[in-house]
Amino acid sequence: RYRRLFEDSPVPMAISRDAVLILGNPALARLAGASSPAALAGASLLDFTTAEVREASIGRLLAVHSGAEVPKAFRQMRPLTGRLLEVELISRPFVHEGRPAVLTLAIDVTDKVAAERMAVATARETEDRYRALVDGLPDGVTVHIDRTLVFANESAARILGLPRAEDLLGRDVLEFLPPSSREGAATALNEIEAGAVIAGREYTLQRTDGGRVLVEVLA
Repeated sequence: RYRRLFEDSPVPMAISRDAVLILGNPALARLAGASSPAALAGASLLDFTTAEVREASIGRLLAVHSGAEVPKAFRQMRPLTGRLLEVELISRPFVHEGRPAVLTLAIDVTDKVAAERMAVATARETEDRYRALVDGLPDGVTVHIDRTLVFANESAARILGLPRAEDLLGRDVLEFLPPSSREGAATALNEIEAGAVIAGREYTLQRTDGGRVLVEVLA
C-alpha cells in the first residue's frame, strides 16, 4: 500500500542511502528529466546539486540518516535537461528494507521564486522612481517614524541649511523648531498619527547656519 502511495504521489520523492538514490517515484523522474524512475537508480543525489551547496547537502543527508530532524531547505537543482530549477527539499529519517535511509521530497518552486524576484524588482523600481520624483520637488519632503527622520529629499536639506539630505536622517523631526513651538507640534503629530486630518500650519524653523525660515507644514 505504501509503495503505491509513493509511486502515485504527484510530489517528487526519493529514498536514498549515503546520498545514493535507491528508489524514486515517477514524479521525481519527471523533475529530474529522466525517462523513468529506474533510470535514476544508483545515481548520486549530489549529481543534481550545484557545486556551491554540495558540502552542505552531504552534511544534511548524513544528519538525517543518523536520525536528526532538519528544517526544509531551498536549493538549486540541475536536472538531466541542464536547466536549473529551484526546489524546496524536505528530508526525513526513513527505514527501507530494514535499514536506515533518507526520504526526501523535492518540490519545484521555480515559478514561485521567479515571481517573488519579479515582485521585489518591481517594488524596487517603483521605489526608485518615487524617490527620483520626490528628490526633484522644490518643496521639502520628509518621512519620520516615532519622530525620527528616516527620509528627506534634497529640498528639505536646502531649506534647513544642510548640504545633503542624508544629514537629516536619524534626527528628531522637532529639532529644527524653536522650543516654544515644539509642544504644539508634538500634539499635532499625535493627532495625525491617530488618524485626524489637520490643516497646514506655519512654523518658523531654525536653520543650521543660524538663520530662520518660515514654512507651511502639511502632513
